[in-house]
Amino acid sequence: MAGCTNNRKTTPKVRNGQVQKKNRHAPTRLNSFSFGFIGSGGRLATTKEEVWKFLRLIPDWKRVSSDLDIIDLNAEVSNEADGWYEYPQQPGIVLNAFEDDLRTFPGQDYFEQHQALFRRLGVDIQEDEHGYPVCQFDEDSAKAFQLLHILLHELGHHHYRITRGRGRFAGDEKYAENYALKMERMIWKRYCEVFAFRPRHSKQAEPPKP
Repeated sequence: MAGCTNNRKTTPKVRNGQVQKKNRHAPTRLNSFSFGFIGSGGRLATTKEEVWKFLRLIPDWKRVSSDLDIIDLNAEVSNEADGWYEYPQQPGIVLNAFEDDLRTFPGQDYFEQHQALFRRLGVDIQEDEHGYPVCQFDEDSAKAFQLLHILLHELGHHHYRITRGRGRFAGDEKYAENYALKMERMIWKRYCEVFAFRPRHSKQAEPPKP
């Protein structure tokens, strides 16, 4: 369909098993799990240090991170997903890079479901010549989107697997999405303080209850 050729599946995919890695550097281990860097060509929205700082905001992080082996920052842009959770060989979360201009082209359904989130983060919402939504992030909103939504969504899959899935099932998208919204609401104020986040065009309203 015209105008949708760059559509990113921003509801991340769960991959049952390892994906093929490219250009993996030696992972850096922190607090019983590792950070890795893979791929090339895109623009990373966050750093290892910033991810670690964010994880410290999550209540009961030591319990939540049980059996989580690695968080990969993937510098390669993917048209399939903004991130994913993979298991069981090496349970981990992958966060994919943005295009260099920090512009994304979400599908209409995803945009409608997450429009409030985009506005809360101060994302500049536009339309292309065909009337399809275009989201223009800046550095701060891209980081916030990746940490407060994509990472928390994937962590939701991991949380389900270690608490309800008996180590074999990572739950569905609804569970992961609700987990992300719940956690975002819990840590929103602390995130804004720690990361000095002031969303553009936003009154910085608290996230609604999921």
